[in-house]
Amino acid sequence: VDDYRFGHPLVRQLLVSRLTAEARAELHVRIARALASDPKSGALSLEIAHHLWVAPESDLPLLRDHARRGADHAFQVFAYNQAARMYAMAAQCAEKITGTAPVELAELHYLSGRAYQHDYDYTTCLQQYERSMRAYREAGDLVGEAKVLREKTRVLLTAATSYGQRIDLTDQERVLALLGEREPGVRGMLLEVMSQVHWTCRDTERAKALASEALTLAS
Repeated sequence: VDDYRFGHPLVRQLLVSRLTAEARAELHVRIARALASDPKSGALSLEIAHHLWVAPESDLPLLRDHARRGADHAFQVFAYNQAARMYAMAAQCAEKITGTAPVELAELHYLSGRAYQHDYDYTTCLQQYERSMRAYREAGDLVGEAKVLREKTRVLLTAATSYGQRIDLTDQERVLALLGEREPGVRGMLLEVMSQVHWTCRDTERAKALASEALTLAS
């Protein structure tokens, strides 16, 4: 038998309710692997990830990969909440997989934060950005940390703080100092957002100085 069709959803629910938790988990894994074997599995990543997520001790690398693909697709079609949750799911899997590089984990948390930012869930967005920055810091990736700091500062500047409220720029200044003369584009983007912070705090002279420095780096 290739498939089953039920005359009424209640019949299906009754049969499912009689399965043990272990049997349900095994079925979810079997379904996920069958879908993943399809040449067009890329279009089924959201469904595959769902089946693997509800199955304890499932294939974590497979779940991570399909959660990431599903999240990428959801983001592209503006389903930001679903994308954010799927990126976070991929990050949780990556944390459990031995040998996961901190940079990979940092990128997944960053992407989740970005999706939550687009979905206007700023609290969860900032939590994901904090996790991303910690992972980038662990990896010694200043460029990655700067990227997240820029987005975090924009969220704080536009949505998470009152206009004119001073934002702590200690991390931004630390990253700038560590970069030295390297990565002028990265330094410029940090200086630009720091200039905005000083401008909203009515520290116009400092804002102009940082903006001028950013423009110099961009030229």
